[in-house]
Amino acid sequence: MTAIAVALAVGMGGATAQAQNATNETTVEGTPVDEDLTLTDWEFSDGTFTLTFDLQGERPKTVTVAESTQPGEGTQASAIRRERLLPGENTITLTTRTAGGEAAAAITTSDSIDAGRQVTVSTGQTTGENPFAPFGGTSGVLSGVGLSMLMSGGAAAWVLRSEENGVIKA
Repeated sequence: MTAIAVALAVGMGGATAQAQNATNETTVEGTPVDEDLTLTDWEFSDGTFTLTFDLQGERPKTVTVAESTQPGEGTQASAIRRERLLPGENTITLTTRTAGGEAAAAITTSDSIDAGRQVTVSTGQTTGENPFAPFGGTSGVLSGVGLSMLMSGGAAAWVLRSEENGVIKA
């Protein structure tokens, strides 16, 4: 029993020494926008994205956040913001519209554009949009199917009734 206690104490001491020897390097979890800027958190509520960034280094950086929702065919105007961020944690809000229950925002800096990339934040489809909406909704589709069946049944009955000996050849 004493040997186990001593072994545990020695093992814990080694772990403590390892922790003290670790360097003080700050790592930020999130999605990197470029080498210095990381998107650390985001939230979408009531049509507004709230984006939290962490800027490493000593110099300010300009970030552009643009609405990236696909509202439909044609030409649309979109919300866009350009903000100058200071080193450390920064928060930007952007009001966007939703399309199909989805909202999205694209994030760029001059460095990310030079690298040919952007970060896109998307809510995904947040509402259970009715797939039959273009056809008048579920009731419109069911009415159309019912009417089609009724008309084809009526046409078949008329053909059978008008023939004296039934349908001879189709």
